[in-house]
Amino acid sequence: MTDRFIALMQALGDRYDGVASFHGIASPESALGTVDEYDKSQYKEQFMRLFRETRQAFPHSLVLATLNYLSFDGMGHDVNLTDIANVAEELGGGISTPDSLLSRDTPFNPIAEQFKGRIAIAPMIDSSALDLNQDTPIALNQFNVERLGASFLFWSPWHRDQDRYLERTVMPGIQALVANPDQYPPLVQACPTALRCASAVDGDA
Repeated sequence: MTDRFIALMQALGDRYDGVASFHGIASPESALGTVDEYDKSQYKEQFMRLFRETRQAFPHSLVLATLNYLSFDGMGHDVNLTDIANVAEELGGGISTPDSLLSRDTPFNPIAEQFKGRIAIAPMIDSSALDLNQDTPIALNQFNVERLGASFLFWSPWHRDQDRYLERTVMPGIQALVANPDQYPPLVQACPTALRCASAVDGDA
């Protein structure tokens, strides 16, 4: 299975890496459903292998490892996800998550706080965070920027009509953020210390 994912990433890298309109790519999220004969250690190793090969296939692009759940050490901190974040730092990439919520902490949050300023932090906010928890785009933006150090935010419609979700729910909040830069924190502009995206023109890191 990992070999097929790697082959896909290599083909996508051949096609899109270095294209001016293409910025980056994210891995599938790390969480799995119930799987027979699931080996956490082997899965983590294969996930990190996929990230390494994807980074090699996209030397001129941002490459993100999407972290959700994997396995816990019993103290609420996911050591396996931290290992993956370490690989992202080593290779000059970043981390993302599919569920950025104000209502509860996820394993991603302490990892993002630990690595912010060092690697790209790119949380995803899906429509359930707004619909189920009644959080506003402004509140979610502030949380992700101020606490997690986000330099990218992805807004996903997640089983919703995309145009309606973006137009009616997300855009009013985004417009308020843009119109009031002194009141609301912008996305982190400083380049993370470990981030590397080689120039497609001159090859400089």
